[in-house]
Parts: sequence; structure tokens; C-alpha cells
Amino acid sequence: MLRLLLLILVFAPTILCAQTIDSLRQVAAQSDLSTEKRIAVYVDLGFAYWQVDADSALWYGEEVLKLATDIEQQKGQMEGHNIKGIAYWAKGNYPEAIDAYRKGLAIAQSDTAFAYAIPSLLTNIGICFKEIGSYDKALDNYLNALSLVKNNPVTYASTLNNIGLIYQELHQYDKALSYHQQALAVADTFTRYPRVKVSIRNNIGNVHFHQKAWTKAEASFLQALEEARELGAKGAEADALNNLGVLAQERQQWTKAREYTLASLRLAEETGQQVEVGEALLRLAKIERETDKLWNARYFADSALSIGKRHDQLSLQRNANQELAQVYEGLRYGMKALEYYKAFDQLSDSLLSEKKTQQIQEIEAAYALRNIEAENEQLAELAALREAQVEREKRRSGWLAIGVVVLAGLAIATIILLLMVRKSLAQQRKQKAELEELNAIKDQMFSIVSHDFKSPLNSLRSILNLVEEGELTDDDLKRVIPALQKELGHSSQLLENLLFWAKTQMKGIKVHANEIDLRPLIRFDEDLLLPMAEKKEIELKVDLPESLPAYADEDMIQLVIRNIMSNAIKFTPQGGTVKVNAFTEEEHWCIQVKDTGVGIPPEKKARLFEMNNNYKTRGTDNEKGSGLGLKLCKEFIEKNRGWIWVSSEEGEGTTFSFTVPKRPPLD
Repeated sequence: MLRLLLLILVFAPTILCAQTIDSLRQVAAQSDLSTEKRIAVYVDLGFAYWQVDADSALWYGEEVLKLATDIEQQKGQMEGHNIKGIAYWAKGNYPEAIDAYRKGLAIAQSDTAFAYAIPSLLTNIGICFKEIGSYDKALDNYLNALSLVKNNPVTYASTLNNIGLIYQELHQYDKALSYHQQALAVADTFTRYPRVKVSIRNNIGNVHFHQKAWTKAEASFLQALEEARELGAKGAEADALNNLGVLAQERQQWTKAREYTLASLRLAEETGQQVEVGEALLRLAKIERETDKLWNARYFADSALSIGKRHDQLSLQRNANQELAQVYEGLRYGMKALEYYKAFDQLSDSLLSEKKTQQIQEIEAAYALRNIEAENEQLAELAALREAQVEREKRRSGWLAIGVVVLAGLAIATIILLLMVRKSLAQQRKQKAELEELNAIKDQMFSIVSHDFKSPLNSLRSILNLVEEGELTDDDLKRVIPALQKELGHSSQLLENLLFWAKTQMKGIKVHANEIDLRPLIRFDEDLLLPMAEKKEIELKVDLPESLPAYADEDMIQLVIRNIMSNAIKFTPQGGTVKVNAFTEEEHWCIQVKDTGVGIPPEKKARLFEMNNNYKTRGTDNEKGSGLGLKLCKEFIEKNRGWIWVSSEEGEGTTFSFTVPKRPPLD
């Protein structure tokens, strides 16, 4: 989805440029600060932190509020509420953000000395209402702010831009374009905040995108990208790259889509925007899935899910679970697909139904106590919300009834299929030793994937929730339902390796060998793993010939390269080196991955590639490992007519080597 840019008006924009967080913390650590000075420093820290650590921003907002309340300083109380509002907004807790902003607004409206803050607070309240889909209230707040800022070109342009965003959400694109163009005309009159113009250009591109005016959209995004780079505004540059990537994906220009999205991922990594990193990874997963690179897609989606969990971003977790479900459907891992569909549904419920409705009602009721004059209007809105919810539930029940019948049949068919596989395996394994080995595989699989049979019914409910909350149009629904019916059947690197390995053992897997070039495969994984290496300050050196023509299964070899390079980084301490090179060896290419890591004990090295090897260890940065990846690497290399080996001295590093044939076999 294209990113819609929200221009949040905060009180201290110059502070963020003039002082770093570290220098502000040094000032705050001084013991002789007066309360007034400490409040001012904490305010600056709160605004400085909100983009990189919302929890820290929230803490400073609360401290500002406490200190200002103790000395009865209204300005500090207003700013404390504002910091809390922006922190809650960054965390995605929009009801709490609205409540905090409204408390700050009440203080601003009580004294003409604080009138300057009213437009900013109204705008931020409008942004929060937009995020929870209450577009009428968002528009009311924006229009109120607009009437107060006509003499301030920067704020006036920002507010016009935000009104345009509302009309984008309402799919009234002509009105949206009109407001964005008015905003751009105003922005052309000032030079103080050039990033405002970049944001507006991105949003004009979004309108053209939704109108399917691809050429105009691309021109707007490219102009925004050029201006952002001239300014050194990496956030705006990442947004433009993201939008160009989505546009290229929509036009099925996969190479462009991948390049733009990888570039936006790098910028998000550089600026420490972890949520944006997760979103970029998720977009890469969708691109890889669309181009049938399902294992790459699984890797990206799982990385996005990890970031979502680490930063408590429910929306990112929900979307990553949906993507993983679709990937596993494509891989024909029905049980895993159902598991992720269920997780997707549960997160959708949290985001879109009971919790949201309850929180909206709570903040509306709280505000009614502080503002009696608005009580009738708010009660009428709540009644309308409840009536609409009842109507949606009626429509939903009809779809669920159909879903029950369809998915019950799917569940029965899946159980029958599992029973047939089990019976077939039992018949094929006649000798006692082979049967024991098979049981060991089964036990290992079920010890990891130890969940009950998952019903895909919840995935239908999730789609319906999206429809009912207005996130999918009827046309979107017509496209989604057939795809869901066709694909029903799909998390860490461990699960990918385990499931793929089990498939080779129980069903066999066909090697789809073709003429390939190993160089771009290695370079792709270099780009993918470079952030992981840079985080540990590991130097990743890749020295390859200009071309590495080979004859093998591209997906299998890419998985091998990624596993071995990832392990090398994982088991190399901070400041170490990982080298990748390739050289010719008669009819094969030999790829070597050499690290300066911890090495492998001799007693473990001999059994490193065996299935019944339970050697599991953690990396130098406490990264998890299972050993399954190496077993899979051996399986894939041998299936492609190569071989793999390891040389290692404990404490001296490790070198993994494997070969790939240059040409097809001679029949």
C-alpha cells in the first residue's frame, strides 16, 4: 500500500535539528537544573525521542506533566500532554493519543498566551481520528485548524495537505488533488521548510496512483525523490522510494519494484526506523511471492513479523501473518498456512473490532464530561456506530455460514490426505531401522510444530472484518474471495528448513535445474545479510569472478548460500570478518564462506550434517540456531550433483565449501 504522509505539527521543530539526544541527556543529567529548565530539557527530549523510541518519549511526557503540575506551570502541562499524544500516536494507540491531545487543547484554549498551539493540537487530533477511520471528525478538526492559520503559510500548507489526505481515504480523488495542489501552491511561497513540499508531491503522486494515471504518479514520486535527496531528508527519500516501488509492483515491473524497495529498506535501517524496516521487508516479501520466489518471500515476511513483535506493532504483525499464510499456501504447506491465517484473524480482531470500538467509546465519554456542549453530537455518533455494527454483523453471519460449509469440507479433505500419507509411509518403510528413522523425523517435526489442527474459517472472518471496517471495497472483495478459495491449503528459518527437509524425505522433491549465474544469487544474499553484519560490525567481503555460469536449481542453491552466509555472521564475534569467494574446479564451481568466528569443536564437526545430530548452539550475539539448515544444505547440494564440506579449528574460525556443477549431466 502506498504511504500517505501525515504532517504532524509539533512545538519544537528546531530543537530536533540543533541538538542530539545524547547532548540533551547530558544537560538533563546535571543536578543543579532548576525545575523550569528541567521541564524545557525534558520537552526537547520527548520530541527528539518520539520517532526512535516511543516508550521513552512517553516517559518524558509524563515527567514533564508531573514537574509542571507541581509548580503549576500551564505551558509545561500543555506540552507534557502533547508529547504523550505524539508518543501514543507513534505506538498506534490512537484513542489514548486523542485523549492526551484534547487535554493539551483544553489548556491552550484557556489562555490566549497559548493560542499558537491550538492549530497544532487540532491537526494532531484530526490525524488520530483519520487513523481510526473517523473521517468526519478528522475533517472537522482540520477545518477548525485551517481557519486559524491563514497567516502562517507553512501550517496552512500542511493543513491543506492533511485535508487532501482525508479525501484520499474517502476515495474522492478529485477533491484530494485539489487540496494537495492548493497546498503545493502555498508551499511554493516559502523556503523555510522545504520538506513540506516533498511530502505534498508524494501525496499528489498517491492521488494519481489511485486514479491509475501511472505516468503522472511516477513523475510526482521521482520529483519528490530528487528534492528529498537534495535536502538530505532520508525519511522523505524513503517514502518516495517506497511509493515508486509500489507503483512498479502495480505495473508488474518486478525488477524496479525490488530495487526501489531494497533502497527504501536501506534508508530505514540507516535512520533506525525499525517499523519502516519491517514494512519494507513485508513489501519485499510480496514482490518475491508475486515472482514465485516463495522461500525468499517467507524469509522477508518472517523478518517483518519478528520486528512487529519486537516493537509491539500489531498492524505489522497482522499483515506479516497474512503474507506468511499466502506464502505457505503457495508452498503447499496447508497446516502452516492455517496457523498463520488464525494468527492474522486474531490480530485483525484486536485491531478492528471490540478493542477499537470500546476505546473510541471510552474517549468520547471522557471528553463529553469535559465538554458538555458536545454531548448530544457525540451520543448520536455512538448510536450510529452501534447501529452500523449491528448491520455489519448481519451481513457477516451470512458469509460465515457459507465459509463454514466450504471450510469444513476442506478440513475433512485435509485429514483424509494426512491419513493417506501416513498409511503410504508405513507401507513403504518395511525394515525396522527405516521405520525408526521415520518416527524420529515425525517426532522432531511435531515437537516443533506442536499445535492443534488449524481451521481456516478465521481467515474468512478477517477478510470480512476488513470489508466491514471499510478497508476493502466491493471490487476488492470480488478479487479477494476467489483468490482465497483457490489458495486455501499455507516462520523462522528453522521452520523453513525443517518443512522443506521433511518434504524431501517423505515425498521427494524434484530438482528444477537450469542454466543460472551464481554471482547475482550471492550478491542478492550479500545485500540481504549486510544489515545483520553491520549490526555486529562484521566486515563482509565478497570477491567473485565477473560471471559464475552453473547448472542447478536456483531456489535450492540460494537457500544454501543464505544459510551458510547467515551462519558465518551468526558465529563471528563483533569486529570479525566473513569472506565469500569462488573459484573454478574442473567441471564445478567451488564456493567458499570463511569466517573469523568461534570455530566448531572436533566432536561436533564430524556429525554436523547428520539428521540425528542434536547439536544446537547460539551465536556470538545470542542468536538462536538449530543445525537443521546445514542438513538441508547437504541434501540440496548433493541433489544438484555437488558436495559440501567444512574445515574448522575451535577459536580460529570456520570455512564452509560447496561445489555446483557448471554444465548439465552427460546422459
